Amino acid sequence: MVIQFIETVILYQFPHWSRKEIEKMLQVTDIRQTRVYQEALEEGREEGREEVAMNLLKIDRPIKEIVAVTGLTLAQIRKLKKKQPSV
Repeated sequence: MVIQFIETVILYQFPHWSRKEIEKMLQVTDIRQTRVYQEALEEGREEGREEVAMNLLKIDRPIKEIVAVTGLTLAQIRKLKKKQPSV
């Protein structure tokens, strides 16, 4: 838990550092193996799925199809649909 906290602090305190610089400081061979990196990657994937879902909603694709394509839940799709501006 302490190591994860340190990783998080370092990544947030040195946002302009390259991956190689952070790997050297943390003495890891691949920063992609850190929990912080994995969590950020998953957040990015989730945002990507939501963006795809929003685009499919814009072209009036069926919600069940959007669930199948994006892997989002029915509840997540309905929540995104409510965010859409009314036309």
